Amino acid sequence: MSGPDDAALADPSDRVGWSLASQGDDLRPGSGWRMRLAYHLLHHSRHGLPFRLSAKLIGLAASRSASHPHGGQNTVEAIARAVAATEDAVGFSDCYPRALLTAWLALAAGNSCVLAIGVLAPTRKLHAWCTVAGVLPFEPVAEHYLYQPAWTITLP
Repeated sequence: MSGPDDAALADPSDRVGWSLASQGDDLRPGSGWRMRLAYHLLHHSRHGLPFRLSAKLIGLAASRSASHPHGGQNTVEAIARAVAATEDAVGFSDCYPRALLTAWLALAAGNSCVLAIGVLAPTRKLHAWCTVAGVLPFEPVAEHYLYQPAWTITLP
């Protein structure tokens, strides 16, 4: 994380690809049980694994993925569809597993990505997000810009 004397980190996202306000029902094709299980595991991993370690493990898991869980497409739209469908299927939305799942999908498809954690000053609220080629694939409510990035990591 950056310290008080470090220069402010720039937001790695130029724009949001899809949000609940901008997407239609056609963006949610359904989600397989593996994606739902991964989302739940990532959601609960925050209690035992630091985000940096989770990010590295996601990178390792993606490099070992034999198939692409979102249909083999490496587009931001395909990633957005997969993440939106998964959140719809599990019945809740949380930034932590969404950021890690987005990173995994991007890396498994051969894209690099940037994971970020931001803080909402002057509160202690945190928000995590992942961008692919400068685009935040899916954010249910596009309010990530309210959070000042405090930590970022670029994954291959």
